[in-house]
Amino acid sequence: MLKRILLFAPLCLLLTADAQARHRHRYLHTDYMGCGYAARLGGPCGCIAAKLFGLGDRRDLWAVSAWYRFPRSGPAVGTAMIWPGRHVAKVIGVDGSRITVHDTYGVRIVHSTGVFVRPHG
Repeated sequence: MLKRILLFAPLCLLLTADAQARHRHRYLHTDYMGCGYAARLGGPCGCIAAKLFGLGDRRDLWAVSAWYRFPRSGPAVGTAMIWPGRHVAKVIGVDGSRITVHDTYGVRIVHSTGVFVRPHG
């Protein structure tokens, strides 16, 4: 029994440390953007998108639904991509149906399955 405990204890410590590191990284990123409070209320993506577009600390843009007030557009650099009811991100590159966005997850490539709006009119 003691051998089993000594064998599996280091494995448990490694798995726990990895999970804690991932959790801490997620909140460090949102706090870095100054959107930690928005994250505690359910999601920082609207807050971070507003800052990336230079719109400042506008609490009225924290909810994804608030981004629909801007004029619709096609996929283009400088637009916001909205995944209906879930997420908003800044478009920083377009290559056919491959869209590069900057959001709470960092910079990543997605496919154009959302709604696009122009936050600056």
